[in-house]
Order: sequence, then C-alpha cells, then structure tokens
Amino acid sequence: MEKFIRDQHGYCRVYETDFNLFMIEALKIIETMINLGFYSNEKEIINVMDPLITLLDGSLDFFDEDEEQEHKKRV
Repeated sequence: MEKFIRDQHGYCRVYETDFNLFMIEALKIIETMINLGFYSNEKEIINVMDPLITLLDGSLDFFDEDEEQEHKKRV
C-alpha cells in the first residue's frame, strides 16, 4: 500500500471516481497499519506520511483530463 501511494506522486484525479474509492480504501489500510504499530520508528512513519501529505493537501488535484494535461505542459 505504501508503494502504491508513493507511485501516485500526489496526483488525485477527481474525475476517476472508481479509482478514488479504491484510494480511500488504501488510505484506510495505511491508517490501520499505523495504528497497529506496523511502523515502529520515526523514519518509517515519515516515509509513509510524506506521500500522504502530498496526496491529501489537494495541490495536485485535477477535476478533468484537460486540466491535468495543462499542468503537465507547464511542468
């Protein structure tokens, strides 16, 4: 799950509703893993939290494919 979240690179495509439902479930699994102590030191927690923060801060949310393509042209 951790690798899956990192591989998203912070992008959230609002127009992909089925994928977003899957992403919510993935986030729940990661939350449960953190609560159950699967990550036992600060470095492990930071490695999980950094991509989550990027994903959840909304800075790379796209509401349609055109908006995403415009962003890719600028970057």
